[in-house]
Amino acid sequence: MNPRSALSSICRVLAIMGLALVAGSAALGQESAPAETLTLTPTQAGELAAQTALPVLTAGEAVNQAQAAVGQAAAAGGLSLQFSAAYGRTGPIQTAKIDKETITLGSPIVAQYGLSLTQPLYTGGRLPAALSAARSGVTAAQQQVETTRRAMRLAAQEAAYQVLRAQELAGVAQRQTQAFREHRRIAQAMFDAGTVAQFEVIQAQTQLAQSEGSEIAAVTAVARGLAVLRQILALEQTWPLSVVPSVDPITRPAGDLSALIEAGWEWRPELAALQARVQQAEAGLRLAKAGRNLTLSLGGQFSESQASVFSAGENWQVTVAVSKPIFDGGATRSNVASAESQVKQALLALDIQRQQVALEVTQSYLSLDQATKQLQVATQGVVDARERARVAEVRFQAGVTNGIEVLDAQTALAAAEAAQITANYDLQLALIRLYEAMGQPLSGGEMQ
Repeated sequence: MNPRSALSSICRVLAIMGLALVAGSAALGQESAPAETLTLTPTQAGELAAQTALPVLTAGEAVNQAQAAVGQAAAAGGLSLQFSAAYGRTGPIQTAKIDKETITLGSPIVAQYGLSLTQPLYTGGRLPAALSAARSGVTAAQQQVETTRRAMRLAAQEAAYQVLRAQELAGVAQRQTQAFREHRRIAQAMFDAGTVAQFEVIQAQTQLAQSEGSEIAAVTAVARGLAVLRQILALEQTWPLSVVPSVDPITRPAGDLSALIEAGWEWRPELAALQARVQQAEAGLRLAKAGRNLTLSLGGQFSESQASVFSAGENWQVTVAVSKPIFDGGATRSNVASAESQVKQALLALDIQRQQVALEVTQSYLSLDQATKQLQVATQGVVDARERARVAEVRFQAGVTNGIEVLDAQTALAAAEAAQITANYDLQLALIRLYEAMGQPLSGGEMQ
């Protein structure tokens, strides 16, 4: 992700959350005013998850580790300076007499310190290969972050749509309960007037009780969906959260299936990560081949010691060291063969992922066509079921039919409305899954 895109994502997250509200007392464990309700659209929930979900933060640490590996590789070609020191005491001290004069041959103090300096001058291609491999590792880790963000974005969007679906299904259940309650009232009134048998009232009461149970289950499904969404967003389960539909509708991406697959190959971060792995493996191959090459380094050393009259003093030296492997028992040949195999494996993994992207785009494209047609069928089904329910109610009040027809019609209407809601959200999910399969997440209802 480039800096401008990253800044744009962060700004969106700040606007979604109100930032300080989420990071405040929950982190510090301090008492404060009740948390304000966080209201999100599915698109906003996806953007928030892409920044704050715990798997995304974990993947970010892998980037830090990869960047540290670059520093480690670069340090191998830099100047190194080492200081060493030692101090101690020794005894007994030996003496000797020369011309009636006593001379001490040793010292009760043993002291030594030194400085050593090393600067590689030529590494035979090892350093550039190691740096290239490390930098490719950073790129791969960064693309893995994008892959994780994509997965968490999609998970949050799907969870938000499931909440919206559950909310609408709860609305259907509530309307069905109201319809059954009204039917029971009418049946009771007609029974009191002597126009229907008591069985009609009992039947209406039984159906109403079952509908009330379904309504409770539907409301519970909403709460469960919100709990799942909180977990994805790394929010406390007690945090007030609501989901509202997006203002801007999601439009179908332009282009035929071939164009959409090409877009997936261009934008999917998994492919970019695997391409970086190929480059990393190729750098590893160059590094393995460099094991046969000559190396050249410059070294310097200075030391001073005190132990006896014969060893005390200063010493220094400057050296130029040349190293060329002659025979290593086949270790370099084996390392090269292993590195070549790793390059082939990385290329095969890239080809496999390209095929997987093409499959995911194709499946999402077909699912979108299917969902579009199912919504058309479900919409017409609601029109038919609503008219049947109206006719059945009129016939019942006119005494032409019994209450079973009304109850059956109301049940069929609720099922048709539920099917329409499901088909509508299946269409929305198919759209976002197609965009995500192409590697192009949504922002504000439009493709980035």
